[in-house]
Amino acid sequence: PPQYLIFHMVRTEFNLTSYKIKKNKSLLKFPVCNLNMAPYTNHKQRKGKKQKEIIYDLQAIVTHYGRGMTEGHFTNYSWVEEYGVWINFNDAKTDIVSVQDVVANQSQVYLLFYKKK
Repeated sequence: PPQYLIFHMVRTEFNLTSYKIKKNKSLLKFPVCNLNMAPYTNHKQRKGKKQKEIIYDLQAIVTHYGRGMTEGHFTNYSWVEEYGVWINFNDAKTDIVSVQDVVANQSQVYLLFYKKK
């Protein structure tokens, strides 16, 4: 299994009538810890043995704030393992934030970065 997983969310919808692109703001629930990818792999389970888990933890997300695809602002939330904190990077401003602040971005997330345990 790979050391890192990156999920890119397609957050655009094209309207065939108006020919306009609209931002999709659907909520996306994502785990912060213990994302088990084993059920989604082709690793075969040995007879009589439990399937080995392939566990990942969230390391960063990229978010987009704005009304549409032609305007807005990107920010990043990253886990800094050395200090055990989440940091929000927003241009020149950086803030230590809670994990609740990270998962509160369910309608704005574009990229999820996971690291294998």
